[in-house]
Amino acid sequence: MLALRADGFGKQGGDGFLVMRRLKALYEFALMPIIVVSARDATATQEKALEAGAVAYFQKPVQDERPFALHPESLGKADAH
Repeated sequence: MLALRADGFGKQGGDGFLVMRRLKALYEFALMPIIVVSARDATATQEKALEAGAVAYFQKPVQDERPFALHPESLGKADAH
C-alpha cells in the first residue's frame, strides 16, 4: 500500500491542501486515500481537508491507533492493491 506523509498545513509557505488537490488530480493518485492528522483548528481544517480529498481527519494529539489502523478496504475509497 502506498503511504504519504504531508506536512505544511500550518507552516509559512506550506499548503498541504494544495498538495492534496494536486495529487487527487493525477490519475496515478486519484484513488489514494489521504488521511490528515493536524493540530490546527479542527473545524476549519477538517472541512478544508475533506474538500481537498482526504478520506479521514484526526485531531492531534492522537490518543489511539485509529489513523494507523485504517486501510483501503476499510475506507472503501481505494483499490486494495
